[in-house]
Amino acid sequence: MLTKYYPLWCPETTKREPAQPEDFDFWLSSNRSPEFKVNVQQYEGHDYQRFYTEAYKKRHLKEPDAKVVRVRVKALDIVEIDQVKETFTATFKMEFDYVDPTLITTWQIIKYLETEGPTTSVVTVEAHILGYEPGDSEKQKVVLGVRRKERKTTRDMAQNDTGHDKEEKSICKVKVQVEYGEYLSVPKKDLLSVSLPERHNWQDHVALKWSLMNVVVTQHELMCEDQQINFFDENGGHVTRWWKMQATFSDRLHLENMPFDRQLLRIQVVGEIPTYMMKFESLLATAGDLKTVDARKDRNLPVQWTVEDAPKVHLQVIKEDGEFSRARFDLHIYVERNPRFYTINVCLFVWLFTMGTGVAFTRGTGTYRDGHKKMDCLLTLLLTTVAYKIILAAWLPVKPYLTKLDCYLVLCFCFQVLVIAYVAFQDFWDAKAESILNKDGFLWQYGYEFGASWVYGTCFLGHLCLATMIHFDCKRGILRRESWPEVYKRKFVWPPGTSLKGHLDGRDKPDSRAGKPEESDDSESEADEASVTASGPEDSDGDHQKLLID
Repeated sequence: MLTKYYPLWCPETTKREPAQPEDFDFWLSSNRSPEFKVNVQQYEGHDYQRFYTEAYKKRHLKEPDAKVVRVRVKALDIVEIDQVKETFTATFKMEFDYVDPTLITTWQIIKYLETEGPTTSVVTVEAHILGYEPGDSEKQKVVLGVRRKERKTTRDMAQNDTGHDKEEKSICKVKVQVEYGEYLSVPKKDLLSVSLPERHNWQDHVALKWSLMNVVVTQHELMCEDQQINFFDENGGHVTRWWKMQATFSDRLHLENMPFDRQLLRIQVVGEIPTYMMKFESLLATAGDLKTVDARKDRNLPVQWTVEDAPKVHLQVIKEDGEFSRARFDLHIYVERNPRFYTINVCLFVWLFTMGTGVAFTRGTGTYRDGHKKMDCLLTLLLTTVAYKIILAAWLPVKPYLTKLDCYLVLCFCFQVLVIAYVAFQDFWDAKAESILNKDGFLWQYGYEFGASWVYGTCFLGHLCLATMIHFDCKRGILRRESWPEVYKRKFVWPPGTSLKGHLDGRDKPDSRAGKPEESDDSESEADEASVTASGPEDSDGDHQKLLID
């Protein structure tokens, strides 16, 4: 079974289908619902589609069948990122839009205000919401198809005669042709309620079975859940179901560049029925915006992380080939670590401990002539550095590599060990120097101070430059971050049986901070596979990157 990754059908990745803007209307999604001419209420026939406006017909997309579920997700906030357990807790809203043919015989109970002269009454009708008449918020009207007193229904009974015992088995086939008694145009501002009959059971209709693939089962909370029928047409009822939840997800973190790392956090949703019964399509490629503003600074994610330079939250639908494969989509959340906590609480103090070893070469201290005091001082500083390394190890998960912060601590540790080794063999070095140098010369009298000043001065200047780069948020050289396309590629789940042969291709310009992304090593595939594309993240300027795989 070959897993294929297709670009999302939205303007960020293709021109084939326009993106659908968000619509927060409670009863009717005017951005996706049919748009009617103003004289539909005078029509008495069944073919009400003739009253669709020309503008709606031009932008009208082909309606999906009952197997296609259009997805829209919005990430609301990141509550916590636990790098030890490699989990994160997020609050998000997920919306499924689909067509349910079985709802064609379900009638909505609609209540609205009707004013006739000085009298205002509440009208209750059984009807279908069919669309709306264009206009501003005050003049926009909802088009209703009112139920006829007698619905035209034909029942075909297929009877099976089994022979002499004349046992009858019947299959009931109900062909329902909905004909409306009349059409109404109700101002949207006069709508009071839209509900379904009490006997209505959603379990009797199209089933949606899905699960969160990487959720930590014991740590999730369903905040709210609801479903509604937006409108009806000849295909059935157009349903919107949405969930708002807070859950903890498990996702592997890559910490080689820590504390200057970038992470891609994924929420993975998978269908629990085969794709021939349910498929996912995206309504919007973007899935919320976690960028903070001054009015609510650091409110949408932990203060240790930032999304100022990160792409927006991205929705990626993954389509798979195979008779029994499952539909799946991933929510990609890009975050970047703020390194200030580690640079101040770890790097600064370990640097001070390392610079403190210079006391062994200072004449004005009491340890200059006493070798035992020198060793006591140096070993104390060394053990303090080791304690910091142990504490840092408790802050990180078990990884088979060293982070940048680990490398810094190891370098400081090695520097202190070399100083201790030099002091331990000081008598040996003095004996060698005595046989070579003149005791009245400069090197004999000030050699320790001169050498120590050169070594520690270079170390001080190097750290001063590094601190300046960190303070001004420089992202070059040793502080270089991975580009966002590189972060995306690292987390990409390669389809089985394929090889990475493409490159990251930005439509406009590559990541300006890290330079042009490098192409990965190629290895020829044993079999020719069809070209597959995957929509990648945006760079800092909002330009999408695309990953090409053969």
